[in-house]
Amino acid sequence: MLPQAGFSACGMHCVKMLEFKKITLADFEILKPFFEEHGGSAGIMLMWRNYYNTSYAIADDTLIIKSEFEGETIFSMPIGKNCESALELICEHAEDAGIKPVIGFVTAERLERLKELYECDAKYDRDLADYIYLAEDLAYMRGRRYSGQRGHINAFMKNYPDFEFKSIDNTTLPDVKEFYEHYLATRNKYAESFLAEAEIMPEIFDNLDLYGFETLVLYADGKVAAFAMGERVGDTLYEHIEKADASIRGSFQMIASGFARTFIDGVTYVNREDDAGDEGLRKSKLSYHPCTLLEKYTVTLGGKRKDAQNGSKAEAYHA
Repeated sequence: MLPQAGFSACGMHCVKMLEFKKITLADFEILKPFFEEHGGSAGIMLMWRNYYNTSYAIADDTLIIKSEFEGETIFSMPIGKNCESALELICEHAEDAGIKPVIGFVTAERLERLKELYECDAKYDRDLADYIYLAEDLAYMRGRRYSGQRGHINAFMKNYPDFEFKSIDNTTLPDVKEFYEHYLATRNKYAESFLAEAEIMPEIFDNLDLYGFETLVLYADGKVAAFAMGERVGDTLYEHIEKADASIRGSFQMIASGFARTFIDGVTYVNREDDAGDEGLRKSKLSYHPCTLLEKYTVTLGGKRKDAQNGSKAEAYHA
């Protein structure tokens, strides 16, 4: 049974209540159509569901996602046909639970719409900004600004003339798993996000068909040198996972370029996601010259809609 908005009796009227269900693999086929129809990355939501303790409810053909992170409850922007009513349900749920109606990962465009509907306290978090690149730039790395990357790529191709790109399938998966185990063993990272990704990777490897990721493996001298995974959403290619052997010069540049080039058909942009505040990762992602940073805000809503307060009618918002 799907978690729907239910009703509880209260005096002479009924109050609509949200009932949330923790997200599991079995729920993915239920949730994925919302993302396919209205945009957004279903895969990244599934990947990080345990890290963010994510649950969901469906109300009025609209998906509402709730996360519990670092002692705070954060809702995502509703996805579906009736987002404004879903925002009202979030506010009502938050009031009933004694928490603030906080919406996370809000883009600047959607922040403006929220401001039209509610009084908002918005906080920009640079660590959550997504790095957006022109697909052509990453795929071919033309021009003077990419001369450094091309130098690494040329060195790789000279040192490993027999390199190959392959997808992850039953024949290559054992190699990728072995590579990833070695990758973990040679890293001294203890950040919670790093450990959470390491914990979920076995599930991803064993459920590639369900996740539906685009995949690419780079081989050098018959061994895995790098791999990447992501998904296409509209005209954007999301790169969720990228791992490379740092001891092999050019492996990072090769997989970044190869992933964009392999899946460039119908793609205008590549979203390589945020840097989570990691300075090394930030420097690396900036070195590939993003065309923009997709800003993300954490927004606390005032509770009551502006038009409910002044009696006016706002234009409907849909995801």
